Amino acid sequence: MSEKQKSSPRSELRSPRYRVSEGRRAGKLKFFLFLFLLGLIAAGVIYLIWFTPAFQIQAIEVNGGTPAQQEILKQKINNNLLFWKPSINQSDYPQIAKLEVKRNFFERKIVVNLEERQKEIIWCLEKTQQCLWVDSTGFAFTSAPFTTGTLVEVRVVRDYSERVIKIGENTLPPKNFANLKTVIEVLRELNLPVEEVKIENIDYKEVIADLSSGPDIYFSLLFDPGFARDVVEKLKASGEWNALRYLDLRVENRAYYSP
Repeated sequence: MSEKQKSSPRSELRSPRYRVSEGRRAGKLKFFLFLFLLGLIAAGVIYLIWFTPAFQIQAIEVNGGTPAQQEILKQKINNNLLFWKPSINQSDYPQIAKLEVKRNFFERKIVVNLEERQKEIIWCLEKTQQCLWVDSTGFAFTSAPFTTGTLVEVRVVRDYSERVIKIGENTLPPKNFANLKTVIEVLRELNLPVEEVKIENIDYKEVIADLSSGPDIYFSLLFDPGFARDVVEKLKASGEWNALRYLDLRVENRAYYSP
């Protein structure tokens, strides 16, 4: 057997390895080519976002809020549409109920919509002689003037408890505050001469309507006090109203009173 014939089987055995090696080199080349193209795309995107006018802010429009808040929000912390954030922290401005940011990419403009909290009730802490404006959820968001004397309108709650309420805190849990609002609505609808609406002990979740003429009315804040309308109207119609010392409505759908 010749030397050429002896070496042929070895050559045939080596060729599959060469093919595998070439396949690996081709795979690595494709992988590096893919990474290179990916890098080019990423660099292009970064250049487009940061170094071209395509995403540069042309204007900041603020709707709502005070002039001071508007001026702060119009300041450009950065000039990029995608990464612009409000220059104020909403938690530092409790009088703002909602802050909404919209991006207009066509006009390259930022639109900020502010929604102010609405003044619902004045909450007066008698211990510290401090009053706060409270919104429809019971959230205290700004100071109010300390009021004294008979109420022209049922809008003031006098809190005689020992607690302290700060701006940015809730005066009552949501359900209790909703029932308090119903109490105030009932008093208004019945046109009762309210001297004051007061809370003596917050732990009891009760409120007292002190009338200038007529009985004191005790309400619970644990349930809807709407049934009080019918009770008061019936007592007035019976002629007993002005002779009563108090009307106790602290048990749901029950009325207790004393002449």
